[in-house]
Amino acid sequence: MPFADHAAKIIKIEGGLVDNPKDPGGLTKYGISHRAHPELTRQQIIDLTPEDAIKIYKETYWAGIKGDLIEKYDDRLALIMLDMSVHSYWTASVKTLQAVLFNLGRNAVKIDGIIGPITLASLKRCDADLVCRKFLAKRMIFLSALTIWPDNKNGWIDRLFSL
Repeated sequence: MPFADHAAKIIKIEGGLVDNPKDPGGLTKYGISHRAHPELTRQQIIDLTPEDAIKIYKETYWAGIKGDLIEKYDDRLALIMLDMSVHSYWTASVKTLQAVLFNLGRNAVKIDGIIGPITLASLKRCDADLVCRKFLAKRMIFLSALTIWPDNKNGWIDRLFSL
């Protein structure tokens, strides 16, 4: 599945404009929050089109997770990492992957939020199904530890199962 298909799925999951006072991201549209993108004005977020959001996904989130390389390993992993990147920022997604690899015995992997040659080499030596399952489980643990979990758990659980 190419990046455009992944991005379209994330646009659908994220939905339109939200300004929930309980959400620390603040004003958000298509997953692009004012908190994560202070370079955008409130009006720019309100006016954001799906095409604008997809451009940000590609330049910020997909680039941060090295999506083109992850996709060559496993298409599903690329999607779930992109989703976590948009939802919780790309460094959280990379650190989650690195923690999974470390827990699978790839002890050379540093949990530093940067996909480098050691992370990629370790990933290539692991079973893709297992990595995807462990990633989603670790993400569920991450989300359930957030203070806003009680207000969002049903939607977040549905989100993870949709992936």
